[in-house]
Amino acid sequence: MSTYIGVSEIPSFIIPAFLLTVSLYWLWKREMARVPGPRGLPIIGNIPQVTGGGFDQKLQRFRDRYGNIFRLKLGEMTTIFVFGLKNIEEVLLGRNENFEMRPNWLYIPDKVIQKKGLIWTNGEMWQRLRDIMTNTQNSPDSGQHTEKQIMTEIHHTVKLLHTGSDLGETGIDPSSLFSASTFNILSSFVFGQRFEMTETDYSLLKDGIADLTERNKTQNPVNMFPSLGACMTRKRDEAIVKESELFIILKKYLTAHASKRCPGNPSRDLMDTYIQQTETNIESDTENTENNFLRSILDMYIYGSEMTSSLLLWTVVFLVRYPDVQRKCQDEMDLVVGDRDLTSSDRANGSLPYCVAVLKEILRISSPAVMTTLHTNHKSAIVGGHLIPERSLVVCDLHNPRFDENLWENPSEFKPERFLSKLSAEQERVASLSFGLGPRCCPARKLSETAHFLYCMNLIRHFRIHHYDESVPIPLTADYKGVSLKPRPFKVVFKPREVQVQVSQG
Repeated sequence: MSTYIGVSEIPSFIIPAFLLTVSLYWLWKREMARVPGPRGLPIIGNIPQVTGGGFDQKLQRFRDRYGNIFRLKLGEMTTIFVFGLKNIEEVLLGRNENFEMRPNWLYIPDKVIQKKGLIWTNGEMWQRLRDIMTNTQNSPDSGQHTEKQIMTEIHHTVKLLHTGSDLGETGIDPSSLFSASTFNILSSFVFGQRFEMTETDYSLLKDGIADLTERNKTQNPVNMFPSLGACMTRKRDEAIVKESELFIILKKYLTAHASKRCPGNPSRDLMDTYIQQTETNIESDTENTENNFLRSILDMYIYGSEMTSSLLLWTVVFLVRYPDVQRKCQDEMDLVVGDRDLTSSDRANGSLPYCVAVLKEILRISSPAVMTTLHTNHKSAIVGGHLIPERSLVVCDLHNPRFDENLWENPSEFKPERFLSKLSAEQERVASLSFGLGPRCCPARKLSETAHFLYCMNLIRHFRIHHYDESVPIPLTADYKGVSLKPRPFKVVFKPREVQVQVSQG
C-alpha cells in the first residue's frame, strides 16, 4: 500500500503557511544582521547628536548602547563605526582586502582632490605611490640623509631653547615650536632639506597647507550633503586653485632635483626616489602620475604634521607628569651615550631599552589617532554578525583596544616597564595600532618612529623639562581636533642640564 501523498492531498493552507514562515525567518535574519543605530532627524540624520565637541566620547556612548558595530546617518550619508579588536582586524586585515579602498566618490575627494594622492587613490596608482614612500624609508642612503637633516633640526631647536628669552620660570607653550620642527622633519624626508622660518617658501608651503587642510576635511558638510555641491562651486574652485599654487612650488623643487641628479645615483629623499622610478619606468601618462605624486606630498604634510606634532606634545606631557620616568631616561642615556647625540642605531641595537619602552608606552596610552580614515568595501561582507552593504562608509576605532583589560594589566596606568618584557603578537599589533593595520596602514611609520625617538630623547638629553608651576601636575586633558587627539595648551620650562657621563661597571 503506497504512503505517498500527492500535492493535491496537501491541505491548501500548508504551502502558504510554509512560504510565510520562510519569508518571516528571512526578514528576521536580515533585520538581525542589519547594523543597528539611533534614529535620526529628517535630512540631517544624527548630526545634532555628535556635534558640540567630545566626538570620541559620544561614539563611546553609542557603542555602549548599540554594540561594537553601529551606524550613524550624518546628513545624506550613513557611516558604519567598527569597535572591538576582532571586528577591527576583520575589516583592516580581512581576507581578499575587501575594505582596502577609499570612498573617493565623496564630494571633496572626487570634485576637489580629484581622486589624487596617497590617501584618496585606489588600485594600481595607490600601490605605486605607496611603494615610492616605502622604498624611500627603506633606502640606507635616504635614511642616513634624512636622519642627518633631522639632527640638524634638533640642533636648531636646542640652540633656540638655549638662547631664547622664554627659558624663564613662566614657561612656554611648545606647540608652535613642535609644529615648525615637524614641518621641517617632513621636508627633510621630501626635499632632503629643512627650511629656515624666514624663507618665503616655508611660509607659502606651511600657510598654504594649513589652508588646504581646512578646505579638504572629511567632515566638510558637502561630504555629508552631496546635493549641496551645486552651491559650492566657488569654494571648490578656490581649493583647486590653492592646490595648484602649492603644486607650482613643489614642481620647482622637483625640477631642481631632476636637473642635479645623475642617473643611477642613490636616492637621498622622496623626490629622488620618484625621479629614479620615472627613469626606469617610461609611462604614457606622466602628468597624471606627477600630479598624484605631488598630491601625495601634500597628504604627508596634511596628515603627518598634525599627528606628529600632537605626539611630540603628548610625549612632553607624560615626561613632565612623571619626572622619575624622565630622569630614568636621562640616566640611561648618560650611561650609554654620554655626551654625543643619539642616533637611530641606539634605538635599533637595543642599547636604550628603557627610553624605547617609554616612547612605546606614550604611543599606546596617548596616541593622537582615534579613528581610521574612511574605508569602503567593493562587495558586501559580514563583520561581527552584521551585514555591511557594498560601498559602505566604514571607520574603525583605534583607541579602545589599547585599553583592553584582556590585553594589558591596568591599561589606564602609565607603565613603561610593560614594554621591557616580550609582548604577545596581539599586544604588538595593538601597541602600534595608531599607525593602523593592513594595506592602508600609515605608509610613513618608519619615519615617524625614528623622528619621535631622535627628537624627544635628544631634547631631554639637553634639558630637564618641567611644568611652569611645579606644585601643580601638568593636566592630561585633551581635545579632539581635526584628525587627532591633542593635549590642551600647556606651558613648560626647558631647563638646560649638564650631561652626566657615567662609566658602566663590568
